[in-house]
Amino acid sequence: SVRCWELSKGEPGKVKAPPRLQGEIRVGGFVNAIAALSPFGILTCQSAGMKPMPGESLRTWDLQRTPFRPRKRTTINALPDTSGGSSALTSAVCVKSEALVERDDEALDAEAEDDLERSNMVYLHYRGVKACSLWPRPENRESTPTLVATVSKDVIGLSKIGINGCSLETPAVWSKDNPGDMQDVNAITHESAERFWTGGNSGTVKCWDVNATQNRGVVMALDSNASGWIS
Repeated sequence: SVRCWELSKGEPGKVKAPPRLQGEIRVGGFVNAIAALSPFGILTCQSAGMKPMPGESLRTWDLQRTPFRPRKRTTINALPDTSGGSSALTSAVCVKSEALVERDDEALDAEAEDDLERSNMVYLHYRGVKACSLWPRPENRESTPTLVATVSKDVIGLSKIGINGCSLETPAVWSKDNPGDMQDVNAITHESAERFWTGGNSGTVKCWDVNATQNRGVVMALDSNASGWIS
């Protein structure tokens, strides 16, 4: 699951010290990476099932449609953090838990199915998606990501973020099969809008350029001589 935490200090004596768990969304599979596409949209990268199906390992979520569910009875009176950080995400999409109690396994399974039905599956990968990278990097409140690169054992791709901030446009802008030479790729990061780096179990670091016409888009490959996986 993906959990939402409140970090504001709140009113002394009335609110538990941060971090405070506000709720969760059951996304299916083991979560490998999360990215906030906008104040109301997130992207989740997760493992695929024993028989991988397209779309199940990369999903987008509209948090106005699928809010974080409170886990137990509690009252939230957190004050906004005035230190300069943005609280738009938590204040807009976290649901107050007023008259809710701990749920049993059957109720949790039903909620998980409901959450999954409200998500948008991205039909780009079959295998589990291990990592993602946003561009421009969300380094401050003024940065608005427009592109996201994602990687799995079977596909590396670059997609545009939808204008609503809660989806990815299809088809992908660019994609290539087998980015790790039949081995897992665990990390991806942008250098620029059209160039990014990957690393994985082979110990090789690759630089990809979407404009390159040779070598499947790989413009540089460096052997790290690493004895372990690159993550």
